[in-house]
Amino acid sequence: MASASLPGYGPEKALDECFGTRWIAGWGKNVVPTAETTPINWQWTTNEPGADWQKENFATANWEGGPSGFGRSDTPNAIVHTAWTTSDIWMRKEFDLSAEELQRPLQLRMFHDDDAEIYLNGVRAAQRGGYNQAYEQVEISAEAKAALRAGKNCLAVHGKQTGGGQFIDVGLTMSVPAWWQVDLGEVKSVQRTEISFNLPTEITPYVLEWSADGAKWEVYANHLNDTVYESPKGDHLPVQARYFRINFPESVNHAVPTGIWEFKAYNAP
Repeated sequence: MASASLPGYGPEKALDECFGTRWIAGWGKNVVPTAETTPINWQWTTNEPGADWQKENFATANWEGGPSGFGRSDTPNAIVHTAWTTSDIWMRKEFDLSAEELQRPLQLRMFHDDDAEIYLNGVRAAQRGGYNQAYEQVEISAEAKAALRAGKNCLAVHGKQTGGGQFIDVGLTMSVPAWWQVDLGEVKSVQRTEISFNLPTEITPYVLEWSADGAKWEVYANHLNDTVYESPKGDHLPVQARYFRINFPESVNHAVPTGIWEFKAYNAP
């Protein structure tokens, strides 16, 4: 039996009886949630707002307010709470960051159909053309990251409809530590392990721990500072274990949620 730090999220996309399933260990912490989890109120307008609309102190007294996401309900996979049917929409949302949160890796989370421009404190954070049909993590530009500060900040979005489906929703997530754990059912002799990660083309930092009783944990392998890519990742250490736990320093790696495809424990070298 397996579990993870992402509450309520179990195995997905079973491949077959031999290869098992994919487990996502974490998406990160929501700083500005999307409609996936918590529809939040934005200021918005479909009238051309004029220059500097993305700047922090821009006057929005005549803008409307409504919950995310914005678009047409017939758009595939869209979670619409506020109708948007015109060619353009401009949106603004203020949010707070603590000094500690400012030091964590931050990313945008967005679903756009069609074009989208995103700004943080008036600085362009990302630009996307066309549509992506589902929520995804998007890296923030270095310039926009540098514009963030502890305290109040402003997220501004311009969505443009060019044809077909119509939807826009943007959030901000913070990467936090994550874990995945498996219970072998009883104490077993384990000689080596293999792990295939959710992002198989990049190095995934992690620490693998083992335990016989679920209370006392010991390090099986430390791969926080790996410089060589390997998939699956193999470790060799003879132990008598019932539990194994993978600790990830970040819940998002290269804009992909941390997780695994397979974990294998062998009782032979």
